[in-house]
Amino acid sequence: MEKEIAYRTAANIFVGDVIRSEHFIWGRSWLGPVTVGYAGPKEDREDNEFAETDHDDSRSSACFVVEEADFKGGSFTQCRPDGKYVLARRLHDDGTYDPDGKLVEFWMSNHSPCIEQVELLKAMRRKIVFE
Repeated sequence: MEKEIAYRTAANIFVGDVIRSEHFIWGRSWLGPVTVGYAGPKEDREDNEFAETDHDDSRSSACFVVEEADFKGGSFTQCRPDGKYVLARRLHDDGTYDPDGKLVEFWMSNHSPCIEQVELLKAMRRKIVFE
């Protein structure tokens, strides 16, 4: 019996979720995390002419842990509500936490580009260690 695939949407994604998505392949990078969710290199250049295209096929099968998941980015003057913003860090290939893992960011609602759902693999818990 095959394991059923679970998904997360803007309504139920949480910090600590381990996720992946085929929509992580195309992105743009400028001065921070790679913004993913673009359909290809042409769309990538339309919203920020200074951004560099960041294409990485391995991101579609890589595991990322959600480090931030908040509603933000709305505009009262443009009548645009907040969208669900997600910041996630790439894990090691064996699924363990990588403090130096590449950061990706994406929107799950009310923004373009938008990734409406991602595959949920498991959940991690953050441990704080005082030395």
